[in-house]
Amino acid sequence: MHKSLSILLLLAALPALVWAGDEKTLPVDSFDGAGPKLGAEWQTYLDENNLGTKVNPFAVVKDGSPKGHAHFSGHVGKSKDPWPWALVTLSFGDDGPKDLSAFTHLRFYAKGDGKKHRVQLGRDAVKDYCDYEYTFVAPKEWTRIAAPLADFVQPKWGKQIPRGFKDVTKLGFLALAPGDDEDFELRFTDVEFVVAGNDMIELKELGVSLPAAVADIQYQKRQSFDQKSLGYGVAYGSKMCAITLIVYDHDQKNI
Repeated sequence: MHKSLSILLLLAALPALVWAGDEKTLPVDSFDGAGPKLGAEWQTYLDENNLGTKVNPFAVVKDGSPKGHAHFSGHVGKSKDPWPWALVTLSFGDDGPKDLSAFTHLRFYAKGDGKKHRVQLGRDAVKDYCDYEYTFVAPKEWTRIAAPLADFVQPKWGKQIPRGFKDVTKLGFLALAPGDDEDFELRFTDVEFVVAGNDMIELKELGVSLPAAVADIQYQKRQSFDQKSLGYGVAYGSKMCAITLIVYDHDQKNI
């Protein structure tokens, strides 16, 4: 007799993805003591709106894990007009605008306060500081973030420029998203633009294929549910994501 099955695949992942099969990489800064590969130096900026915003001196830490990384911290003021902000940015300066249209992701390692932050890309075509942004969480532990360039968007308050990354002039990290009279801490390193591969791997127990971004994921267990649920779950997991497959047998047959 034909079985009527419902299959529910649940994927829970941190923002970090380890992409396989990179075809092209443009390093920006690994904080190894040699300075940025693009631009000259990182600089901090903050609002002068008397809202309480403060930025601690930007630091390059040469120990710990990873061995070299940037440390950006301070306090974002009260969230009210004319609005608080704090930014650390790397202008490409004498290097001139960069054509990054061939790249798919901005990738970096991040660690911090567990709060949302933003990474920015400035363009020569944008004249009102309404730069393209991508929001991410700075986890408590070092995590690799892969930010798709296709997901960078301009805030709605500025002039909207047709999407394109042929004239990128700077890269920056904007504290909190947003912040309201609170401290912030963000550490980051190994900043680079990449072309992410689309390799796939097969998870045999699930009968599905997933991006090689989860290549290190491993089978964990099969768990039977109670009689009422008439199904079972298969769990996968790694340090960066968890996958659960739930199968229901509507005909009440053994699975």
